[in-house]
Amino acid sequence: MVYRIPDKRVKNREEFLYNKMASEEIHKMQMASALNLDRPRTLKVGESLPGDFQLLDLEETVWNKERLKDKIVVINLWFSSCGPCLKEFPILSQWKEELPDVTFLSVDFEKKEIVSRIVKERNFTWIHLYDDNYFCKYLDGEGFPFFIVLDKQGVIRYFGNGATDAVRGEVLKTIQTLRNEDN
Repeated sequence: MVYRIPDKRVKNREEFLYNKMASEEIHKMQMASALNLDRPRTLKVGESLPGDFQLLDLEETVWNKERLKDKIVVINLWFSSCGPCLKEFPILSQWKEELPDVTFLSVDFEKKEIVSRIVKERNFTWIHLYDDNYFCKYLDGEGFPFFIVLDKQGVIRYFGNGATDAVRGEVLKTIQTLRNEDN
């Protein structure tokens, strides 16, 4: 305690504490996922999303599996302390502009205020779902960012994690395949 720096002198203290809390929350989700042996361990290409979900976007619109029917859907899981997630926002926003027939959802386990602030600061133009209690449990330790691509029947056609050109290339290739199937 002799060498303790007073709280008011710690730069970015609130951000540091928030990032620590976010890391602990991710760890809790991963541990809960690892301990819940009754559910399928991973998503499977060729199958529908398990169960159902009810999540709100920043406009308070309810999203669930029914709302995704008859749409090609790209889901991107991220959180505010994920540097690679934040770095790829401009590229992802560009996709939304170039592919208006595709529904783009971003999903974050954090509170609305945090998600709203970051997407405004970074001009991330996807539809943003917050307070996620559904998608993150399927990460199974894979990490963020995480992509899921659904076809118009709600079947998983791709999922994977990472903020690399290779992952983004696979997502775009899957989208193009689905768009071609419609023509």
